[in-house]
Amino acid sequence: MLSQRIAWNVFRLKQTISYVSRPFSSLSQTHMKLSLNHSRLKQINAVGYSTNNNHQPLDGSKYERKLPKLVDDKIVIAPSFFPYFLVNRNARKIKNSLDSEFSLDDFKAGSMKAIEIISDKLASADFDGLHGLVTDEVIDRLRHVIVTMTDEQRSRLRVKMNDIPQFLVSSIEIKEKNDSTCVDISLICKAVLTADLDIDASSKDFTISHFHIRYMLNYTFTKEFSPNSNDDWIVSFINHANMLDELQTRQQN
Repeated sequence: MLSQRIAWNVFRLKQTISYVSRPFSSLSQTHMKLSLNHSRLKQINAVGYSTNNNHQPLDGSKYERKLPKLVDDKIVIAPSFFPYFLVNRNARKIKNSLDSEFSLDDFKAGSMKAIEIISDKLASADFDGLHGLVTDEVIDRLRHVIVTMTDEQRSRLRVKMNDIPQFLVSSIEIKEKNDSTCVDISLICKAVLTADLDIDASSKDFTISHFHIRYMLNYTFTKEFSPNSNDDWIVSFINHANMLDELQTRQQN
């Protein structure tokens, strides 16, 4: 009996490790690119992208443009192990203790649509239109950066749902304070701007070899649960970054 229990526990452990490893494998190609040495930068240059400050393609095409990070915070490209391990458990806790109608799948679908709307308003510098969707603190923080961007750079902030082939809830943080509970749900998105490419990034036939532009997006959605609060989810953190910019910056550091 003891040997059977040990064998069963080992089997369950393997299942758990396999489950937790999925998001890391799906983002591993991006993560590995950031650890490459300077020779990789030369390879990137060889296939048609310059490594100067403008990141202009050598063939003169318009698909790759430098996009300054919206904020100085480090872009998260893969989830931390323990917070991701707790995502489903904390999602159940929200449903059982805070909101009986909460569904993680519904939240993912809603947040994808919200990112599309918010990114469109960022690209249009429509800061008034962000009220109610994004916290005032985040709007003020982003305003100073976006107003200094060129029209071309701002256009690269606009992301449609079909431009996001990889999307991940990286953590759910539940914080108790006095008579209320605050929940933060953080997302990692890999975005491909396909408007000029006639490509559907959500297509089954879409592969990483089709990527002309890659951006990492970090969003955090926050909601306060309390007897006196009827607030909906609101975005409390936003960051977009061009992956080639990130690669070059991390190589220099």
